[in-house]
Amino acid sequence: MNQAMIDEYLTLLECSGCREISCENLFALQAAHLRKIPYSNLTILIGGEPDLSVEALFDRLISRKQGGYCFELNGLLGQLLRDLGYEVTEYFGRWHFGLPDEVAPQRHRILVVTCGGEKFIVDAGIASPAPVVPLKFVFDEEQYSSWRRYRLRRDPVYGNVVETLVDKVWKAFYSFGDTPAFARDFEYVNYFCSTHASSVFRKKFFAARQDDTQHISIENPTENEPFFQFVIRSAAGRKSIPVENSETLRQILHDEFGMTGLPETLPGQLAFYLKQGVL
Repeated sequence: MNQAMIDEYLTLLECSGCREISCENLFALQAAHLRKIPYSNLTILIGGEPDLSVEALFDRLISRKQGGYCFELNGLLGQLLRDLGYEVTEYFGRWHFGLPDEVAPQRHRILVVTCGGEKFIVDAGIASPAPVVPLKFVFDEEQYSSWRRYRLRRDPVYGNVVETLVDKVWKAFYSFGDTPAFARDFEYVNYFCSTHASSVFRKKFFAARQDDTQHISIENPTENEPFFQFVIRSAAGRKSIPVENSETLRQILHDEFGMTGLPETLPGQLAFYLKQGVL
């Protein structure tokens, strides 16, 4: 990115003072990214495969404020950190949380950043409630982020496994191996996730944003809840508000998620559910 792009990026994050390399600034940048740039697969539902070039990512995420998913969010954040002078290594991750698959799909993009002689797992590309600040790359040490607990465990099959504590049970969140990945490697999985009929990113709408006090998301209709739901999660529990028409959905995405670059017509997956009211 050129200097003008970096300036605009940091201004959006409200982190113009975070240009120097430091762990404090690194933590601030991830937290701001999660707070200011939403997780969303809107680009996929609009037009299929997202262009992962830095210029295209900057246009969608920063200039047009449409949000993105992990290949987009962590791709652009990784470039920003490199341009600021951080040592960044990227990895393919397997997503485990909430999936019954014995072998989890390798569909996540993860950053490992070296700062102050330590390594940190930096991740601004997760739809679920997740660490708001980077996790230390140390094994078997319980770490706190917002109202949740995490730890990194070494596994003989999956390598580095990030776990989260749910109902007093440690559950695999995601995992990644020791082989670095490069920008062109993510293109293949990005293509499958964004175009294949079986991909969850083609079947559902995702929108999420979080900070150190709450996680907000849009959840899709189910047989029990025939409308989209605006869901707020925090240490106090879960609150769900039905979204019963497209105008309300657009307003929530604009006001609560900062998605100010919405298209004039929402994708068919959204309009169909809202119009019919049932699956």
